[in-house]
Amino acid sequence: GAGVFFRNYSNAGYKTLYQDDLCYKNYWGMRIDMGSPGTWKDFMERIMAAGIDSTGLTHSSCLILNHNNVSTPFAGPEGPLCYNGRFHHDYYLEYLYQRHKFASQHGVPLVTFTGLNTAHDHTGRRVQSMDFDLSRFIRQIAQVPNTMTILFADHGNTYADYTFAVLEGRFEQFHPSFFLVL
Repeated sequence: GAGVFFRNYSNAGYKTLYQDDLCYKNYWGMRIDMGSPGTWKDFMERIMAAGIDSTGLTHSSCLILNHNNVSTPFAGPEGPLCYNGRFHHDYYLEYLYQRHKFASQHGVPLVTFTGLNTAHDHTGRRVQSMDFDLSRFIRQIAQVPNTMTILFADHGNTYADYTFAVLEGRFEQFHPSFFLVL
């Protein structure tokens, strides 16, 4: 679990950040990783007990999802989730880059985990909104010294007709992406 992962790094002197783009008030994401606490106080106690120093932009997700008239990205809308003319995921990638850049410049050991659920839509189109921003993030983070970045998906495409209508789609469903940037 998240607590085992982050406590090990926290005990070794790292600053830790865990953020996701889901509203903490709902079932999925960080809330379920923290054992589905019932109150804000319980939630924050579990965050601290897990050795997590920062939840980054997580708490902004309730506002951004509400602005898009959804409670989770799993329920829609068709097309990208935006706020103030920017994609939801772009805020997270920019924040993550800035935190690692700052930590590197100041000699602060930092470990982060960011969960983005952009691709969880039934059309398969929303993930395309990440192409430019993810490409830029990878180029930027590759320039930050002493940084290892792991990009992975929890599963392949499972939301579009492609997974049911095409044999290749059924195989792709079980082959998530995994990249290391050193």
